[in-house]
Amino acid sequence: MHQQSPQYEALLELLNVLGASEDEAIKAVLSAFTPCQPGALRQCWARQPGFGTPPKTREIWDIFESAKFRCRECKSYLRITLDHINGNPKDNRLENLQVLCADCNRAKNNRGVVNKDARVKIYRAAITLYKKLGRWPTDLEIKDACGIRDLSGGIYMVRFIQSLLGYQKKLNRYDSKHEYGDSLRK
Repeated sequence: MHQQSPQYEALLELLNVLGASEDEAIKAVLSAFTPCQPGALRQCWARQPGFGTPPKTREIWDIFESAKFRCRECKSYLRITLDHINGNPKDNRLENLQVLCADCNRAKNNRGVVNKDARVKIYRAAITLYKKLGRWPTDLEIKDACGIRDLSGGIYMVRFIQSLLGYQKKLNRYDSKHEYGDSLRK
């Protein structure tokens, strides 16, 4: 029998938890790794009042091709788009545009990214603890296990996975300390 890699097993486990069909999984991967459509990107830029005249569709595609469809910073194919090198959205000269993934693009500007792999770390910590403890872990246990200070928006993913595994937990009102109650209803 052929031994699967741990990464492959983790992916199969996630697909099983999600109840995703093969077609749904393929659609999701293609959606995440296929570059945005140049025509749609051009139209979006054209509708934005703060953007200048967008490049032609073919020019946008040429930029993606010349970058080999990879982020200039991290070399990922995941969620690539175009970035204005000088930060000026009105400066759509071709030499001012570069391919960046969504995370590197966001990290470049003032919105920043504290932990671009937070969702993966949170998911892996939660599932590992779930298997180890035989129960759904508390938010604090998940935060400690993954080394992330604040679950932030990841809390919605945690609640989603919880519900798929048969645990129901109300999302408490979000407060300024980012604390969530940990009482579970089964």
